[in-house]
Amino acid sequence: MNRFCKALACFTACLFLVSCVPETDFIIPEKKTEYSESEREEIKGIFVVINKNTFKYHLDPDCVYATNIASENRLEITVPDLGYLAKRGYSRCSYCAGDQ
Repeated sequence: MNRFCKALACFTACLFLVSCVPETDFIIPEKKTEYSESEREEIKGIFVVINKNTFKYHLDPDCVYATNIASENRLEITVPDLGYLAKRGYSRCSYCAGDQ
């Protein structure tokens, strides 16, 4: 019975402590998708625009083909090198990344 009383007292104390903690609203920042030119230079690696539908990457975000990518298929990321994309099945845009 003594063990039961200690366990019950411990459980009650835990419930009390948990109920005393104020509820906190956590704000999760939105993922940034647009970067300025200076921000891109600060990030190590190569900035590319990827079309998730066609598996093409663009080195120039203003490439005529990159600007026509639907928002649900567009991904702007920085990669360590172009081999990183090649290993994952992406190919270069022949217009803006022609001879890379």
